[in-house]
Amino acid sequence: MNKISLKANPKISVILHIRKSGEELKKCLSSLLDKKIPHEWYDIITIDDASTDKTAEILDTFKDSLNILRNETFSGGPKSRNLGAHHAQGRIILFTAADCIADKRLLEEHLASHSLHDNCAVVGNIDWIELEHKSYFIDFLEQSRFWVCQKPSDIPDPNNVHYTYTYGANLSLPEKTYVTIGMSDERLFPGYYSDTELGYRLYNDGIRIVYNKNAKVFHSTDLNISNFSKRMIAVGRAAVKLESINPEILDFSNWKKEKYSIFKLRFLTKQFLFIALIYQFFERLNHGQTVRTRLFEVYKKQLDYSFRLGFNRALKIKLS
Repeated sequence: MNKISLKANPKISVILHIRKSGEELKKCLSSLLDKKIPHEWYDIITIDDASTDKTAEILDTFKDSLNILRNETFSGGPKSRNLGAHHAQGRIILFTAADCIADKRLLEEHLASHSLHDNCAVVGNIDWIELEHKSYFIDFLEQSRFWVCQKPSDIPDPNNVHYTYTYGANLSLPEKTYVTIGMSDERLFPGYYSDTELGYRLYNDGIRIVYNKNAKVFHSTDLNISNFSKRMIAVGRAAVKLESINPEILDFSNWKKEKYSIFKLRFLTKQFLFIALIYQFFERLNHGQTVRTRLFEVYKKQLDYSFRLGFNRALKIKLS
C-alpha cells in the first residue's frame, strides 16, 4: 500500500480495479482528480491486479493523490473491489473502471442521489467518449448494446432500477450496505457478471437501485472485433459459473437448446472473424448502407458464436 496521509472524513471513496490498463489509466485518474467538489471530500483507492505493463509506473506519478494497493497475483475484479472496500474511508463507495473517463460532476451527482434516497444504490450514465473518427465496430457496439453502455432511454423507471442495469463501471452505495450484503462474490473470477450478481442481492434485500443520468462516465477503450471476440468467449464461460451459483439471476436456457460441437464453434468464430475483416475493408472503400448493414450482421453472429463457444466449453467441463 502506498503510505499517504489518509483524509480524515471523506464523504465518498472511489474504488478502481486496474488490470493492465495502460495509457487509458492516465486519462481515468486525471479525470477523477479533476472534480468540482473539494478534494478532501473524497479519496481514491486503486488496486493494481498484478499488472505486468506500465501500470505501477503510471500509478507512481499520481501517488500523492491515491491510496495504492497491489495484488501480487491476478485476483480478479470482485476480490480487488472487496480489498478496496476494506480500505475505504468514505461513507459512500463508488466503483468505476480504469477505461472510463469521469465527468467533472460524477462524484457530486452520486452524493446528491444518496442525499435524496436513504440507503440506496446509484447507477449512473455510461456512454462512449466522443471520437472524431468512430470505428465501425464501436458504432456497432453503441447501437447493439453488446458493451456496457446505458443511457436515460434504457431505464424504464429511474427511481426503481432493475438489477440487470447494475454495472460496476458506474455504481455507488453505502459502504456499510456493501459489507452487510456480503460484498462482491469472489467466486465469479475474473469478474464478468459480478456486478449483475451484486445487483441481484441488493434488489432482493429490498435496497432500492436508482439511476442518475447526470452521473456520467465515458468508455475510452480501443476495441475491435478481434479482442472483443476473446472477451465474449470469457463472458460465455462466466455465464455458466453464474448459473451454477444462482440460476435465477439470468436465464441462459436458450443457449442450451441449440447443440453445437466445440469444433464447429471454433470454425464458425474463425470464419466470421475473417468475413468481418473483409467487410470492413469494403466498407472503407464504399461507405454504403448495404455494406454496413451486412457488416453489423456479421459482427453480431461473430460475437454470438464467441459467447456460445465459451459457454459450451464451460458447460462441457461442468458436466464431465
